[in-house]
Parts: sequence; structure tokens; C-alpha cells
Amino acid sequence: MNIEQTIKKQSLALLAKDNWGNAIGGFLIAVLPTVLLMILDEVIYNIINLFVNTNTLFYQGVLSFISLALVVVWLFSTPIFTGYFRMCYLISKNQDYSLKDIFYYFNKEKYNKCLSLNLNIMIRILGYFMIFTVPALIFSVFFAITSYVALLAFAITLTVMAFVATIFVCIKYTIVPCIYFEDESISNEEIIKLGLNFISDKLNDCRKILLSFLPYILLCFFIVPLVFVVPYITVAFMNNGKWIASLYIQE
Repeated sequence: MNIEQTIKKQSLALLAKDNWGNAIGGFLIAVLPTVLLMILDEVIYNIINLFVNTNTLFYQGVLSFISLALVVVWLFSTPIFTGYFRMCYLISKNQDYSLKDIFYYFNKEKYNKCLSLNLNIMIRILGYFMIFTVPALIFSVFFAITSYVALLAFAITLTVMAFVATIFVCIKYTIVPCIYFEDESISNEEIIKLGLNFISDKLNDCRKILLSFLPYILLCFFIVPLVFVVPYITVAFMNNGKWIASLYIQE
């Protein structure tokens, strides 16, 4: 049995121990603020486009409000998602937990460190996105404007490949939360450094695990499977991460 089959089998067994309900419920709670904001933004945007001149100060003010709301949701959702990942990590280690653990980082010291770590990782991922994907997107827009259909198809293919490359490179950061969950006392810079060092020899295994979930990920286009697939993938990567993080514990 290869690594991806082993991890997936272990993860399903862990979820089957009365953990499916909490894993799904935690995901729904974590994603709820983002979904509500998307709905609210869409409603507000459509209303003001119907009744408000786009050149007015009121229109610009509403757009500023929407932008501010995005920041507020990020500040609120980030610790919840991190708490959800931690809960899934505890599931992967077969340790005691409760659904309220997703709010674990709503504590002054934990909250600030959590936001700082997530922002650090987001900036790094954004950097890779800019390097790999943005040039391909620019080519796609250019060829779309100039009506070079054949070249546009090539540019779109290039964009997809660049996006996949970004994911394959950034998958190395999946170990970082596991190091964080094991030892919150060390600095964020050290957490990232340790995570990248420990995962360097295991990157191909992580990519194989991700690819093995591709059929499940495609099912998410039908929305409903999302509530099962995301918890399954999250527990699987936390399960894989716990073995890599164990190297840190041994040291």
C-alpha cells in the first residue's frame, strides 16, 4: 500500500470514530462568515448598480465599506479556520477535542500570533502566485483583446499549468500548522523554517496525496460533496503532517 492510500485509509478510519459530525460542523461554522459576506456583497453590489450613479461619492463609499468588510471577515475567519485545522489535527492524533476548539485562537496572545503566522504564509503564497500565474494571466488578457484565438487557448492552458505549479510549490506550507499546533511557544519565523526543513524530503508524498484526491475535488463543483470532501482532505493532510511533525517532537 502506497503512502497516499495509507494516509487516506487512516483518515477515513479516524473520521469514522464519531468524528464526521464535528468535522463537517466545524467546516460549516468556519466557512459561514465568508459565505454570508459573499451573499451580502452580491446583493449590495446589484442594488447600487441599479439605483446609484457609479460616479457618486455614495457609490465609492459603499465599495469602501465592502472592502472594509472583507478585511473584517479575514480577521474573524482566519483564527476560526486555524482552530478548525487544529481540531482536525487533534482528530488525526486521536486526542480529545470538542467543536468549540475551533474558537481556540480567540485569545489575545493566541489571536495575534495566529494572524501574524497566517499573514506571513499568505504573503509567501501570493509571491509564488505572482511569479507563476500573473504573467500567464496577462498573456491571456492580451490575446483575448487582440482576438488571437489559437494563442488565447495556449495562454489559458499556460495559466492553468501555472496555477497548478503554484499549488504544487505551496503545498510545502501544509506542514507549518502542524509544527505550530505542536509548539506554540516558538516564533513564527522558526515555525515556518522548521516546517520547510522537515517537509523537504516529503514534498513528493504530499503532492501524491493531493493528486489522489483529484476525483473528490472535482466533485466539489456540485457544491454538496464539499461538506464531506473538505473535512476528509483536511484530516488527511493533518494526518500526514503529524508524522512529519513527529520529527520535531523527537528533536
